[in-house]
Amino acid sequence: MHFDPPLEQGVLRRRYKRFLAGVEYGAEVSTVRCPNTGSMLGCSDPGAKVGLHRLANPKRKYSFTWEWVEVAGGVVVGVNTGRGTKHLRELTALAEEGKARAVMIDCVQHQDVREVHPVDEIESLYAKTLRVVLAAVGVAVYALRAAPAAHGIFLDTVIPVVVPQGFWPQGFLL
Repeated sequence: MHFDPPLEQGVLRRRYKRFLAGVEYGAEVSTVRCPNTGSMLGCSDPGAKVGLHRLANPKRKYSFTWEWVEVAGGVVVGVNTGRGTKHLRELTALAEEGKARAVMIDCVQHQDVREVHPVDEIESLYAKTLRVVLAAVGVAVYALRAAPAAHGIFLDTVIPVVVPQGFWPQGFLL
């Protein structure tokens, strides 16, 4: 995945109204769009480093979209899960139509992660959608470790995707 232009870094000052955040960028605090409407428990602490994608669209009210946040321990968490949820739904439709082999790849941007699993407490819609997609015929979900840089993200290692049995939709059998 390449960001054009490259992501820029800022410091989170506060998140408000679920869709907005105040981010210190350079010498000023700017309002940026937050695409994640979930609680973002542990991912919206003031002072955290954040990655911002600047979009040169004059019709947008806010120039930046918040893409990632560095949480305690240096873990980088993707904020823009709406994009992933949308892709999961599109892949399910393709698989059900039999038009293509549908594969979702989650990019993990921290070297210490050993497995990927849904976290309802942080992003319940994405977690629910992931479970439904895993139950769909022909949809595969993989996780790959990625090394983020200002000019892009580069994949290097496969990581297991684990969905504990208790998390499957009611009535679904493994």
